[in-house]
Amino acid sequence: MILVVRGDLASVAADAVVRPADATLAPASPASRLLDAAAGPSFADALAARKRDLAVGSAVVTPAGEATAEFALHCIVGEDEKAATPDALRRSLEAALWHCVQWHIGALAVPGLGDGLGPVAAGDAMRVILDAMNGPMRNPEHPATVLIVASSEQEQERYMARLGPSGRGAA
Repeated sequence: MILVVRGDLASVAADAVVRPADATLAPASPASRLLDAAAGPSFADALAARKRDLAVGSAVVTPAGEATAEFALHCIVGEDEKAATPDALRRSLEAALWHCVQWHIGALAVPGLGDGLGPVAAGDAMRVILDAMNGPMRNPEHPATVLIVASSEQEQERYMARLGPSGRGAA
């Protein structure tokens, strides 16, 4: 089931949150920066321990610090924030879904990316997110629930229109 909620990643009730990041785990979106600020020093320490050049299109798991979720799934969307691409976002979301199966994640929160992602336009980011969450890499049990976290009413409405009444409509 895919649901669209308004809020922020740090406080949404989920087992794990998706955090767009660059190859050094620096935040790659406004939602990532807000999560970093709310997750506290233990989160910063977890990031520092994993910091190294990571492969674009991959995902890594860390504790989520002071955030409500237990885990953060860092989706590596580009060498730096300005180098993000739709393909890297797609591949990193698919890698995050693989981690959901391995870690038995029941509920996954994904930022809506309504401001886009570096050079990736908001509409393209939305399409990639919905395609990944409805795609073949998505296991129906892990995660059983995907929460797309919209930062505004307009963003929430755009996602809900794309999903349709069933909550799993084609993107």
